[in-house]
Amino acid sequence: MDDKQRKTFLDRLYRKYYRSLFNKCFAVFDYRPEFRQLAEDCVQETFVRALKEADTLEEHPEPLFWLLTTCSHIAMSERRKLRRRRQIAAPVSPDVQEPIDPRDAIADWIAADELLDTKEQLMAELTPQERQVYHAVYEKGLPARETAEQIGTTEGGVYSALRRIKKKILRLFLSIFLWIAHRAGS
Repeated sequence: MDDKQRKTFLDRLYRKYYRSLFNKCFAVFDYRPEFRQLAEDCVQETFVRALKEADTLEEHPEPLFWLLTTCSHIAMSERRKLRRRRQIAAPVSPDVQEPIDPRDAIADWIAADELLDTKEQLMAELTPQERQVYHAVYEKGLPARETAEQIGTTEGGVYSALRRIKKKILRLFLSIFLWIAHRAGS
């Protein structure tokens, strides 16, 4: 298939199936208006992938099935990313009395991405007590009660330290992201 045929084929698919794909994506985001643009982006990404697979897709017996499946996978992936970002950036209310899961998304992200330099920067920002809490909760996986007993504080003190640690992590990553954005713009 040459470029002109590929473009014609994809134009036809786009005109015929855009609305179905958009509705599928928008449903994944529970039809929430603030995610309309994200749903549209997922549809666009589906057609980018369709462009790469145009030869195979042209021979597919049911291109709509391929498009819907691909679009659904992209939308679900974006929804997971969005949920993870919210978990990472979610502020913790100071009056929270129920236990927080100490193995939160921030620690998992740092560990998964092996951001060792960033971890060293974080450790330099933490107070001695916060470092003890970080080590006990994030590295050893201890619950708040055991952490409190180990370092000689209260459970509330552990939760307060966790909130401060999260704020420092968010501030650290915000500065890194701003630096990256500045360098990318240069």
